[in-house]
Amino acid sequence: MAILGTLLRTLLGKRLPTTAGKVRVAGIDSEVLIQRDRYGIPAISASHERDAVFGLGFCHAQDRASQLEVIQRLGRGTLSEMVGPKAVPVDRLLRTVGFHHAARQQWDLLDQPFQEQLSAYVAGVNQGYQHGWRQQPHEFTILRRSPTPWEPWDVLAWNKLQTWFMPGNWDSELARLMIYCNDGPEALLALDPLAFESTGQTYPAMPLEKLGQMGTVLNDLRSALEELQRWHPPAGGSNNWVIAASRTGTGRPILANDPHLAPVIPPLWYLASIHTPEWKVVGASFAGTPAFPSAHNGHIAWGVTAGLTDQADLMLEKVKQEGDDLFYLRGEEYQQCTKRVETIHVRGKAPVTFHVYETNHGPVVHEVLYEAPMALSLKAVWLQQRPMDGWFSAMKAKSFTEFRESFRRWPGFPQSLVYADKEGNTGWLLTGEVPKRTKDCAGNLPQAAWDSAVDWEPDLVPLEQMPFVFNPKEGYVASANSRPRIEADGAFLGSDFLDSYRHDVITKSLASKQSINMEDCVEIQRSVECIPWQQIRDIVLANDDPRPGVREALRILGSWDNHLRADSAAATIYELFMASMCIRVAKAKAPRSWAYAVGKGISPLNSVTFVVYRRFSHLVHLLHTQPADWFTHSWSKEIADALDEVMTMLHQNYGTNPKQFQWGEIRPLKLKHFMMGPTPLGKVFNPAPIPCGGDEHTPCHASQSVLDPLGEVRSIPNLRTVIDVGNWSNSRFCLAGGQSANRFSPHFDDLLPLWINGESVPIACTAEEIASTTVQTLKLHPQG
Repeated sequence: MAILGTLLRTLLGKRLPTTAGKVRVAGIDSEVLIQRDRYGIPAISASHERDAVFGLGFCHAQDRASQLEVIQRLGRGTLSEMVGPKAVPVDRLLRTVGFHHAARQQWDLLDQPFQEQLSAYVAGVNQGYQHGWRQQPHEFTILRRSPTPWEPWDVLAWNKLQTWFMPGNWDSELARLMIYCNDGPEALLALDPLAFESTGQTYPAMPLEKLGQMGTVLNDLRSALEELQRWHPPAGGSNNWVIAASRTGTGRPILANDPHLAPVIPPLWYLASIHTPEWKVVGASFAGTPAFPSAHNGHIAWGVTAGLTDQADLMLEKVKQEGDDLFYLRGEEYQQCTKRVETIHVRGKAPVTFHVYETNHGPVVHEVLYEAPMALSLKAVWLQQRPMDGWFSAMKAKSFTEFRESFRRWPGFPQSLVYADKEGNTGWLLTGEVPKRTKDCAGNLPQAAWDSAVDWEPDLVPLEQMPFVFNPKEGYVASANSRPRIEADGAFLGSDFLDSYRHDVITKSLASKQSINMEDCVEIQRSVECIPWQQIRDIVLANDDPRPGVREALRILGSWDNHLRADSAAATIYELFMASMCIRVAKAKAPRSWAYAVGKGISPLNSVTFVVYRRFSHLVHLLHTQPADWFTHSWSKEIADALDEVMTMLHQNYGTNPKQFQWGEIRPLKLKHFMMGPTPLGKVFNPAPIPCGGDEHTPCHASQSVLDPLGEVRSIPNLRTVIDVGNWSNSRFCLAGGQSANRFSPHFDDLLPLWINGESVPIACTAEEIASTTVQTLKLHPQG
């Protein structure tokens, strides 16, 4: 592949963007100055906000054009125009859910200043496509396409798409439905008890005894989602925390953040700073938007994780079809669905036209089967026509009150945010509008849409009832996608939060020191401490099975320091043992649908459903309680069988020397190019595999599927941020990759070695720092 890469570079050249000199562009009123440092991080300066945001869009277009193209096509459902017929099921699903359709409807509800910001950003993207390089990027030349111009609602569609991909639990609802339909409610309750405990239910209930061909319906959904996963890989969790000035050596707060997303290169994060006479922001922007979700503005700092509140429900619909019309039952009467026509243009083939149907709850999200009297519709806050503010105001806030108030209108991605300001205040808040569900609407299984008692109340949970903390008495606060320790004020937030292991490592580390510094935060971000093993160690090591494989496994595990390091053979044995036991536990209770309890996603989009992210804590509980009715033999024998199975597999595939099956070697990190990764040329654009430690439950996150524990790493902390609040210039940032999507740019992966070693770089904050670190200067001048 090195030869092919050299040939590609020889034939097409480097195709670097224009980063020095003067360029005339349309859409700005005055000069925009773009000064890039040695890592390609731009400092964007302008006389007013609109031109500065234009400059950010211009930079995104210069460095991330192929990434923006995929993002936009996912939002619009137009992948088939680029890749051909195999993407038609993907586009059909994306059009059916209607991200772009909903975004167009939402546009008129935005305040004019927010509309102007989004318009400025996309104007910058489009002018970047026209004037940001002399030759378009390699990816477009290879695919014989040109970048597609953006529209403002593409940003809104991308926000809705992220909300659907990452924090939603609709795929968990479907997984539970599959278990319920195939193995019954007792199996579901045994394998996912927390989902029902959190809603106050003692028994999972469905509206019908027999669900007909619902299994066929779900398989139809899966076929489209499997292809979609290639273009939008699965996401993971995130960590953030903030430390009060009283707990640091400097007397200033420290804020740390490492969001976890799919291991793509470049990551969706893009480092930059914006400077205007009235406002500035410094940190990590998010490609496809003008938002900086992990950054500071010289007054306050913030960091983001997924909040995982439940903003959507799947509804079971009783339907009947008459010609091209679909009717759904409400009470005793059938009502006609609204209907719109969608046309998918397919590269090399004729267009595909179909109807999208909507009930009063939302779109019907599967191919309607004439012989099936049931359908599934999706009701989601982010599909409703609601006003929006959020990051537009939050990035300009100067106090906790202003920052929190900015998210009063935020029907988008649920976020768990940490906060600090230069006055020494710290805090945490949960954002994202959440529905008020009626008593019978639990949100953990698809609901009976025809029953008026099973629905949402007209109003959403108000900001005043969303949990938050200001100046916590402990001197620190952290979040890591687990259930919030501060509950909402009477509101149900959701069932599908993650295990608390990462959160527990972080808070234990913070509590153990009276004085915490920046280096301590980096150490925590890189921690691979394994709490689940600490909880079951004595139980496993007490096993007295005499088989050689069991004794060898116990000998290696017995000397392990419970850290999932890349060079650890014990880490490999542990991970394979946990996966084997999770599968054994699931098979015992759900012999027909066990795979859905351990990671066979109805939505491979997230690769595994959120049901699986609680498997380790569920297994730990079972190993401690060892209920008598679970297996036909003892738990001790099941543990021994799993250990023996693990060692047999390792010896057969890797040899007898434990050095041959070190965790990071047999399960390395493989970064994939955002656009070209799914194509036959992916190996030209993808970096070499990297030995990698950690797992889903360690702060240094590197998740994998229980069904494939030695498979590809699913998500990583591809941004690391540590902010010295008040001494902003001392803050540090790093990406798992670089600023550019261009494989032949020096900024494609120049930050990657730093990320691997736990190092990072500053982003210039002051005019003097910007001047001293600038290596290339580009001036954008108004046309005319």
